[in-house]
Amino acid sequence: MGYPPVIPPQRDSWKAELPNMGPISASRKCIAKNTPPLYYAASFVLTTVVQYLLEIGVDLEVRGGRGGATPINITTFRGHLDVVKLLLKAGADPYKRGVGADMDALQWAGFKGSQCVVEYFQEEGYEFHHVHDMDCASLVAFGNA
Repeated sequence: MGYPPVIPPQRDSWKAELPNMGPISASRKCIAKNTPPLYYAASFVLTTVVQYLLEIGVDLEVRGGRGGATPINITTFRGHLDVVKLLLKAGADPYKRGVGADMDALQWAGFKGSQCVVEYFQEEGYEFHHVHDMDCASLVAFGNA
């Protein structure tokens, strides 16, 4: 006895489920570890979901994950240039620091070696800050938590 065939979902079919989830806001959390939807979508490069959440006006600076980072922090940390561009265009603040590691998006781009993200920030005229000893100490403490 075989398994039924896997039928790929229709593009944007996830939108049909949104009315069943109730209102989405900055305070509404995803099931996954109480992570805000925009943080989760930015972290996992769910570009269409990020676009939709930006369209409905969710909080760009909502914090998520174990480090209390913003969506722009996590997507820069992971090197996702397309999502970085979307968030910046929507008005995300790349200088807002995370709670756990006390670093902003530009510092994460440099620290993680995300060359395409670093170059984009430079092309757009953002000013880089160096990762200082204090930031490194907080990274070590954060990593050991």
